[in-house]
Amino acid sequence: MKAIYGLEANYVEDGEAIAINTNREILKDCQYTIFDIETTGLSAVNDKIIQLSAVKMKNGVVLDTFDQFINPGFPLSEQTINLTGITDDLVKNSKPEAEVLKMFQQFYAGTILAGHNVIKFDYGFVNHALAVHKLPKINTLVIDTLNLARWLYPNFGRYTLDFLSKKI
Repeated sequence: MKAIYGLEANYVEDGEAIAINTNREILKDCQYTIFDIETTGLSAVNDKIIQLSAVKMKNGVVLDTFDQFINPGFPLSEQTINLTGITDDLVKNSKPEAEVLKMFQQFYAGTILAGHNVIKFDYGFVNHALAVHKLPKINTLVIDTLNLARWLYPNFGRYTLDFLSKKI
């Protein structure tokens, strides 16, 4: 930036980020890991990840899948059970968070991460959990399909995966 005396300017974000940790890759040549998490609440600091699922793809072909429940170390609330459909029976004998996170890092290594609303939610939750367990944070390209859909189709009004899959 160059200062111009007498000029007042404001920096305004043009919208939500579509991608983070960007680099110069030819996207059509890459493998993608599309991921989603289920949690006990909305706070990455106070709540826990209870399920981490992903699918690895290239050129529209599924290469591998990943699906792990995580034992949070406490009984799930009725609200969490009703919202996610995950019960105490599903998580009680599951692996601990640190082990699942290490497995997930190995699973997505060398791929681009993508998902719906991942930048505002999943990415932060996973990175916080990684930091708690002193594991390396996500440094690969992450693409948010929710923000991408909002940018590509600004007049839709709804951007749920169900709605988008029927419209596009």
